[in-house]
Amino acid sequence: MSERTAKNWISGSYGATAGHLIELMRHSDTVLAVVLELAGRNEAMTTERLKRIKEELAGVLTTIETICAAEDDQTAG
Repeated sequence: MSERTAKNWISGSYGATAGHLIELMRHSDTVLAVVLELAGRNEAMTTERLKRIKEELAGVLTTIETICAAEDDQTAG
C-alpha cells in the first residue's frame, strides 16, 4: 500500500478493498480492534490480546529463569 493510497482512503476518494483491509488488520492491532468493535465482536479482540499477553509473559519468565540460573552459577563458582 502506498502513501497515496492511504490518502485517497482517508479523503474518501476511493475505498479500501477487502484484501487491503485484511492486510491492514494483519499489521495493525488498532485497525483490527476497530473492525471487531464495529462488527460487535469485542470479545474476539480480548481473547486474542490475552493469548499474546500469555505468550509474552512466558517469554519474560524464561528470560528471568535464565538470568537467575546464570547468577546462581556465578555465586556457586
